Amino acid sequence: MERRLPENPESELQILDRLHLTDEALEAYSLGRTLSESQLEVVEEHLMLCAYCQNRLDKMDLFVTAAKDGARTLAAEPEQKVSKAVSITIAAGVAAAFFLPGALREMALPVDVELVAVRNQAKATAPFDRKLELKPDLTDLTAAAISWEVAAADGSVRGSGDLSPNGGKIQMPGLERGRYWVRLKASGEVIREFSLLVK
Repeated sequence: MERRLPENPESELQILDRLHLTDEALEAYSLGRTLSESQLEVVEEHLMLCAYCQNRLDKMDLFVTAAKDGARTLAAEPEQKVSKAVSITIAAGVAAAFFLPGALREMALPVDVELVAVRNQAKATAPFDRKLELKPDLTDLTAAAISWEVAAADGSVRGSGDLSPNGGKIQMPGLERGRYWVRLKASGEVIREFSLLVK
């Protein structure tokens, strides 16, 4: 798919969010719109090096292609007893679902967040309202059974479970903005705690 420069690019489009391209930047690139020359250069340079964002772009490109093909198919098959108005409505619905920010967040892969338990280390941050895959530092932990919980600053528990022995990843649905504490426990006692800022 050829990427073209628009006549009036949105100069305020955020391109990078920490280590990866934003959903908005990938959407703009996938659809060939809204990127200035300098933004296009940043996006293409990042995509050359980042397999995670390449995968996200491939999925987005497949979705866009499928939506366009579906709309064309519905419009080209008059024998299906589907009125032209219904076809246009369906195609518009598919397009609207794609452009809604919530739809983009749902189809995006989880955001990887490395949790490190070292004093004076930079706090882990994550984007709000995105699926997260938390990866706590398990160095020197010897307990056979480790459980986890994610608690908000007010102490309310937002999620809990048992840590899987294969890699120790924690899957979390999108969280609201704020400070959270990810606690690892063995026999009911906290053995490690991580700070997580969602913004």
